[in-house]
Amino acid sequence: QYFHQTHLVLDFEPTDYMQIFFSRPYWNAGYIKQCLMALPGFVERNFDRDLGIEITYNGNGMVSKSNPKTLLKGLKVLKALEHSFSERIEKNKTLVVEFEKRLSELDSLNYHAMKHSDFFDFFETLLTKDYQNFESAYFLTIYDNSNIKSLFGDFFQKIQEKSSEKQLHYLSLIGGLENLSHMIPVYQIWELAKIIRDNEKALVFFRETSVDTLVKNYHHKIEYPFKYEVEKYIQKFGYHGECELDISQPRFKENPRMIFENLKNTIINFEKIENPHELSNRQILHYEREKEKIEALLDNSVLEKLTSRKRKKFQKLLRTLRTFLWWREEMRDYSTKMYYHIRIATVEAGNRFYKLKIIEDPLDIFYVPFMTAIDRCKQNITQDDFKNIITKNKLYYKSFVNFQNPNEIGKRHLQRKKEIIKSNTYLFHGIGCSSGIATGKAKVILSVQDISNLSHDDILVTRFTDPGWTPVFGKLKAVITETGGILSHAAVISREYGIPAVLAVPNITTFIKDGQTITVNGAEGTVLIEK
Repeated sequence: QYFHQTHLVLDFEPTDYMQIFFSRPYWNAGYIKQCLMALPGFVERNFDRDLGIEITYNGNGMVSKSNPKTLLKGLKVLKALEHSFSERIEKNKTLVVEFEKRLSELDSLNYHAMKHSDFFDFFETLLTKDYQNFESAYFLTIYDNSNIKSLFGDFFQKIQEKSSEKQLHYLSLIGGLENLSHMIPVYQIWELAKIIRDNEKALVFFRETSVDTLVKNYHHKIEYPFKYEVEKYIQKFGYHGECELDISQPRFKENPRMIFENLKNTIINFEKIENPHELSNRQILHYEREKEKIEALLDNSVLEKLTSRKRKKFQKLLRTLRTFLWWREEMRDYSTKMYYHIRIATVEAGNRFYKLKIIEDPLDIFYVPFMTAIDRCKQNITQDDFKNIITKNKLYYKSFVNFQNPNEIGKRHLQRKKEIIKSNTYLFHGIGCSSGIATGKAKVILSVQDISNLSHDDILVTRFTDPGWTPVFGKLKAVITETGGILSHAAVISREYGIPAVLAVPNITTFIKDGQTITVNGAEGTVLIEK
């Protein structure tokens, strides 16, 4: 629908925008590239770089031509995009009011008091209506965010080409986002740690009490210092989890271990941790200085008579981009809240199916498509057929347990090789997503269960990060991932923390070993490994 509304594709061009491979969904990026080739100024390398798609070809890849036909379509698309940008921002402002109301209703529900028929009617509404509303708002924001990023990127590149400045800091322009949803838990856990440290009895308790005991106290409702404040925090942010897109995995309200680990770490290492409010203010200052520098350049005659109109265009594009960067994280947060409620409702459905002897294990509910579960609720599918689906899907799932899914399918050329620059070093290239240079010891994290192994001043090396990991970024010197792009969560959060980040470095977790000394250059997008 979005691609049709913005005239990127025509209504009579049916295609599969997504397909399942190796039990995972993949977007049809190749088709989108074909559509974008009809516009002037499309460069495949820039497209792939923004989305974190591995670049395995030489040069710029596919580049569109500028001619009357492409220019005409480009103007039509540009007009539609500008309308989409303003409409989406206003729509989101309205939606958050509706979302808050619906989330409040969901929070107040007592599943245990509901009859089976009422619960399963609710379950269907949650999955077919509520989820659709929340998730579509999030993805439509993503699409607009990607497009405004491309428009701003093209304009910024022209400024850079005409500038006599050696380097303009693009990444500084997209950092320092105020009141970012995923940073609010970081601010508040720091504030909670501060009041605990100011109480000598509480400080001793949290220093000497193990995380296991803290979690046990939570589950068994045992009293401890600042219990009310701690559990208020858990209730407020407990919809987060270590794997937020996987509803089979518990959230922090169910298992608050990571919250207690972060709290205890913040209390113990409080003097080493920078006040996140001051950190945020510094990133905002970096943004403001870079913005003022470029505005001054646009007023400079050296730039071949770029007029105040160009200055205003720069300001408008940048303002729109930063607005969408903020809204992208905001709508992702609402999406995460919806995933939490789907998780809790699905667990309840599993328990009910088990009590009704429809399934042999409450967790079997996670092995059926949600529409199949709803069909069983309505008795539109037999018990035998339902069990057969579970058995088949369990075998299918287990067949991929040890399989590492490729980030992309259908590469045109061979993979990139590591570059040996000295006899004792390797240099890898990725996407520079947060400026700065950091040297330190690598910590390779292949599973979310290993997050607790991170120590202060580690350089995190992982396949990808999840929003639930946000608080651990405060420990890190730098971040390296195998996937992701400039607009991804790891990139956004790294910029807010002011730590270097290089993303989309293929197979980097197989080359780096724990404890190796590495240097991350977040501006250049390089990772230097000492053998």
